[in-house]
Amino acid sequence: NKGKKPVVIFLTGGAWIIGYRMWGTLLGRALAPFGILVIVPDYRNFPAVNISQMVDDVDKSIDWVFNNVEEYGGDKEKIILVGQSAGAHIGGVVVARKVRDWIRMKSVGLGWDIQNCNHFSNELPPLASTYQPFDLKGFISTSAPHN
Repeated sequence: NKGKKPVVIFLTGGAWIIGYRMWGTLLGRALAPFGILVIVPDYRNFPAVNISQMVDDVDKSIDWVFNNVEEYGGDKEKIILVGQSAGAHIGGVVVARKVRDWIRMKSVGLGWDIQNCNHFSNELPPLASTYQPFDLKGFISTSAPHN
């Protein structure tokens, strides 16, 4: 297939302490015959970093994929995020924060007063990436601790 390939960004698990991108090679080998490009970014683990830094690592990785995937034959219009275990947790946090950042940005233009909304108190700064949450065409979470 000479056309652009759909893309899966796969975040491996590992209890936040032992995750390693090479664990995703089996998924890549399974999906490659179907013309799907699999990208498995790495993220730093605990105790070297905390969850906020892991989220930043993953967010930067997703941003990199959007900015570079076409050089590798991928279609930046067909990217989904898949996470397993700790990778699913971190991916879910990234997606939730991107949606929250988008709502915050849109609320300014619509005149919404979210500053006095309890859901936005003590908030984290916006993520540094430039992609929008709707640029991802899906998020699949497997065996994940979502609480």
